[in-house]
Amino acid sequence: LNQLIKSINLTSLTQNDTMIHSPSALVIPHTVKGWEFIEIDGVICLSHKLLGANLNVNATTGLVLEQCNGFDSVDTIVKSLVERFPDYANEIKIDVLAVFARLAQEGVISFRIKQSNELLTAIRDRRANPFYYFDAIFCINLDSAKSRWHQAKNQYKLLGIEERVTRFSAVETPQNHHVGCALSHRRIIQKAMEEGLQNILVLEDDAMFDVNALENLANNIGEIGELEWDVLHLGGCYWGTQHTNVAGCVHLKEVTEGRRGPTTTHAVAYNKSVYTNLLEKYPESTLKPKDYIDHPRRPAIDQYLSMNSALKRLLISPSIASQPGITGQEAESFKPLLSLNL
Repeated sequence: LNQLIKSINLTSLTQNDTMIHSPSALVIPHTVKGWEFIEIDGVICLSHKLLGANLNVNATTGLVLEQCNGFDSVDTIVKSLVERFPDYANEIKIDVLAVFARLAQEGVISFRIKQSNELLTAIRDRRANPFYYFDAIFCINLDSAKSRWHQAKNQYKLLGIEERVTRFSAVETPQNHHVGCALSHRRIIQKAMEEGLQNILVLEDDAMFDVNALENLANNIGEIGELEWDVLHLGGCYWGTQHTNVAGCVHLKEVTEGRRGPTTTHAVAYNKSVYTNLLEKYPESTLKPKDYIDHPRRPAIDQYLSMNSALKRLLISPSIASQPGITGQEAESFKPLLSLNL
């Protein structure tokens, strides 16, 4: 990211509103004067002195801003980035819209409409989907489990996030699947840290979503606001434990100190605040974590998350994601979006 920032022409962020007009353009983006790149505690940010605002940026944001002057449409910018980074074509196509929406909301860029508001409508639709709270979504799937991936995608399509979810090739450890699960989560977290993602949602390919998942997730996400959190469970095995609501929240619950959190990791989100912690506990060079809990299933990442009271753990309530084998613990209101044949 630092190399990227150095390559960006910073003067492009302070140019006047002068754009190339094209009759075929849907939307013309341009940057607003006053923003500049700075580094705060090792993190690249956009800073506006007059507004007193600092925004963390990732690589996609930097690339978008690099090209907001001199191109005539969002579509042109997307195509340009895909040509430069063909290995990330699918991620770029999805993420750029989310980046434009965020930057426009913060006042970093603005749009000039030409002929159609089709693209802005698409952006609004994506922002309305609560799953877009997460910077990225990954699904862990074994290369040999093609039918599981197909079924998972059918669910994602119904949730409006099919194009948003990136398949992650699971680490296969036949001798102990808990090890492969832990290392798969670790590699995704490593990727998130390298790409400067603020948070990520990790799904496993047997996660079963509730028919009311979008509504219930939106209710909970709306309560998170400025709350600090490390791990956010969209569902899990609760072992009969009743958790309390976060202070001032109607839906969102938390794992209070001294209580065991849910196990299973079929639908769990990680905030950037926990990246370093988990990367240290699950070193890539070994299958056994350092200073790990004394448990028969030592490499199981869900056990670590469940028993580590130092983590700030939040729970979506009611659960919006279950898993075969634990559906019997769900509330009567939980109805699977699709029946999975696993």
